[in-house]
Amino acid sequence: MIKYAIFDMDGTLFDTEEKFRRSWLVTSQKYGLENAERVYDEGVAGAPAAAAKQLLRENYGDRVDPDAFFLERVMLTLKYFETEGIPHKAGCVELLEFLREQKIPCAIATSTPRRIAEKNIRAAGIYEYFDAIVTGDMVERGKPAPDIFIKAGQMIGAVPEQTIVAEDSNNGLRGAYAAKMKPVFVFDIQKPAEDIREHLYAECNSLFDIIELVKRENNI
Repeated sequence: MIKYAIFDMDGTLFDTEEKFRRSWLVTSQKYGLENAERVYDEGVAGAPAAAAKQLLRENYGDRVDPDAFFLERVMLTLKYFETEGIPHKAGCVELLEFLREQKIPCAIATSTPRRIAEKNIRAAGIYEYFDAIVTGDMVERGKPAPDIFIKAGQMIGAVPEQTIVAEDSNNGLRGAYAAKMKPVFVFDIQKPAEDIREHLYAECNSLFDIIELVKRENNI
């Protein structure tokens, strides 16, 4: 049975991961940093800012100031949001409506800081669907640690083995598995890494597929 649902935000509910990745690559190019795609795909996607800054230090040493890099990257990402908008992923509203009809409590667990996350969720018109919103600045350790999912689960009274976690990033999927929940991969830009694929509860091409997953598992 699936009785609870936790969602990542960017790249899972919102079609924004491409913008985050693009701003990373453009900023990396400006600083002359090689292998930017590999660094982003293997460790940055889904990770909190502190972890991503550490990856900059590990990969590039003193060639770049992580704080300056991130400030430029954030400003560029915000520019993309302002000029291109923050669209829902296909099936977002339909899935959230379905889960509300089934009385399945829902939470968001995102690495994005709270002030930005809440602003974007409200702007997207889906704030009312969530019983809890947990952001990266509310936990000590970010993804791939399980902390954010454990806290989100506690806030909605979830039983881990009855909780699906919809994620598009490897870091998020690893955290969901570590929290003893059911990781559900939702395709966005990258495929799941081999070390996590065997632990997935399901792989979905879109959020519409989660509707069918819940119907099947709950005999609806």
